[in-house]
Amino acid sequence: MSFLSKVNQISFVAIAGIATLCCFLGCQPTDPVAYKVKATDSDFLHRAVRQVTDNIVYDIFSPPVASRIYAYTCVAGYEALRSELTDYQSLVGQLNGLEKIPAPEANKDYCFPLASVRAMTSVGRKLTFSEDQMDIFRAKIESDFQKIGMPKEVYNRSIAYGDSVAKAVLAWADKDSYKQLRTATKYAISNDLSSWRPTPPMYMDAVEPHWGEIRPFTL
Repeated sequence: MSFLSKVNQISFVAIAGIATLCCFLGCQPTDPVAYKVKATDSDFLHRAVRQVTDNIVYDIFSPPVASRIYAYTCVAGYEALRSELTDYQSLVGQLNGLEKIPAPEANKDYCFPLASVRAMTSVGRKLTFSEDQMDIFRAKIESDFQKIGMPKEVYNRSIAYGDSVAKAVLAWADKDSYKQLRTATKYAISNDLSSWRPTPPMYMDAVEPHWGEIRPFTL
């Protein structure tokens, strides 16, 4: 056998060995719940809140309206996440008018941080105007959840659960009189010295003068 033939034979054996090793390593079983640890990274939730903030700023909502958006968004996120946090209680029955939040299916695996982000972004999308920005953000963050090795059925189930929580929270929000107050009369300036008046330099109109008529959260 020539020297060149021996070199080729050795090269073939080496390549075959490497290929076998790669195949062996690739076939090793993965930890089926490892994704749950990665999903607990609080950055997922922080990113969702930041996107809601970006929408609020971009759409130029007033501070009172922004507080409403934050409140419903965060309630949705909490309710979708708390099923995994056994020491935390539902806000149902504690917040005024919040009567029911769907429960996850028993004996089914969920990624509750994903469900929480989905619920938050669904509510935030509905309560702000820039839906396209929220859609772009959701596609990115949900793709990041998929990259942590979550089983497809868990991913789909978690998305569906987040949507169901968001639907319940939005139905609750819809009854707080906010929409009706969009057509309420503007604040009438009075000559009474004890009443509010626009002040320089901007002489702005009164901001949400009927805000006290919205359903309170706890009183």
